[in-house]
Amino acid sequence: MGKDVQDFIERLRRRDAVPDDEWGPVRTVMRTLAELHGDDDVRLVVRFDD
Repeated sequence: MGKDVQDFIERLRRRDAVPDDEWGPVRTVMRTLAELHGDDDVRLVVRFDD
């Protein structure tokens, strides 16, 4: 690698990667479902197409 290339690792929480203004309602529904059915019984599967 050249001298001008800088390697770094930055950890993001899911909330940081996808802002609440876009996914807030989804998180609210997921939280409600988890309260009703338990954390282990709630999953979100998302597919993004080009």
